[in-house]
Amino acid sequence: MKFPKFKSDVIKIDTLIGKRAVIEGNIEGKGNYKIDGIVTGDITVKGDIVLGEKSIITGNIVGKNIIIAGTVTGDVEAAGQLT
Repeated sequence: MKFPKFKSDVIKIDTLIGKRAVIEGNIEGKGNYKIDGIVTGDITVKGDIVLGEKSIITGNIVGKNIIIAGTVTGDVEAAGQLT
């Protein structure tokens, strides 16, 4: 998968949620997140969010720039780019 270019060419990932992770509950944070696992709950991040191809999100997502390659059931709100 080719990711779009943002103002900076590289997205620095602060938090990685791996493909074997299963989280039930809301996620809130300030950095950039890469999620490859399963999340049941809302995700609210002040930075960028990258959802991997195998990610499954059931909940609302709010972030700066959001890249979705997986499955999302819920509303998505990006302050910047949504891909």
